[in-house]
Amino acid sequence: MRIEVNLLGQLHCYSTYNLRTGLIECPEGSNLEQVAHCLGLPLTEVSLAVVDGNKKSFSYQPKEGDRVSFFPVIVSG
Repeated sequence: MRIEVNLLGQLHCYSTYNLRTGLIECPEGSNLEQVAHCLGLPLTEVSLAVVDGNKKSFSYQPKEGDRVSFFPVIVSG
């Protein structure tokens, strides 16, 4: 299954592919947690997942052609 991913903030620094935006191949039936893991993203650094403009839980299974955005944890001091 091919999905488009968008890594916001500094999440691309964790990515195995050093990717900000692009198409990736994932096994059919993968959930968003597994997609993040495939990309090399530690879930402790991801605060939000959005699929086609809608907030989704990490158990959501994206479908072929979905646009998935991962947002980083934001810390203020």
